[in-house]
Amino acid sequence: MDPFPSSLDRPHLKQGRWEAVQQRKERSQVAIARELGMNRQTVSKYLAVERPPVCGRHPPHPYKVRPYHNGPQKLDHDLSKFLR
Repeated sequence: MDPFPSSLDRPHLKQGRWEAVQQRKERSQVAIARELGMNRQTVSKYLAVERPPVCGRHPPHPYKVRPYHNGPQKLDHDLSKFLR
């Protein structure tokens, strides 16, 4: 069984993984990565920061069609001369 299930499913697990890495910081990064089943680069990243990573929701992206949300606007000029 994986000691650390996917942190994408449960964001609070990143803090637990960070704490586990910090407890083993006297060992080599490769040894920590093997023991915890993590990528060596993740171990390196966790050792480089003083606080656990924070997971949060990203702000919503603006909609590209937002200016058109009220539907078509009335035209200021007469198009009847083009529709003959």
